[in-house]
Amino acid sequence: MLTLHQAVVPVFLQMLASAGRLLDKAERHCQDAGIAADELLSARLAPDMWDCAAQFQAACVQSAGALAGALAGSFTPAYPPMEHEFAALRTLVGATIAELKAAPPDAVEALCGREVVLRFSGHTLRFEASGFLTGFALPNVLFHVGTAYGILRQRGVPLGKADYLGRIPLLAD
Repeated sequence: MLTLHQAVVPVFLQMLASAGRLLDKAERHCQDAGIAADELLSARLAPDMWDCAAQFQAACVQSAGALAGALAGSFTPAYPPMEHEFAALRTLVGATIAELKAAPPDAVEALCGREVVLRFSGHTLRFEASGFLTGFALPNVLFHVGTAYGILRQRGVPLGKADYLGRIPLLAD
């Protein structure tokens, strides 16, 4: 039987590891093409969307931040100003991965049946914890990493589907 921890945390880790590799390829592209990091990390798919750096930041907030919020029973996403530098984003992704790896599986399992309150932009939404993690946080992480991928791809960074998927969990793993 699949546990809540197995359904969520490994996918967060897979996507964040992919995010780290996307950042590496984007930085190499900037160096090779003579593009300033800020130019690429400030790019957007549409004027009303967050820029590339914010997409990476949101993937971090919506993974480890959402898991910590679920454990606390309440989650209010916070997005402090983000530096448009590869090193700062890599540090954030690395810290988020470490935080997720430290999450005790039994504590995540204990969330089942508990309420999580999400507060954002004047809204309050109540979830059962497993629904919050699988139906809200997980799709958000996939969206933000996918959007960062799309922005980078649109700006000429040589990426393919394997760069987005990253290391897929094969049976031999």
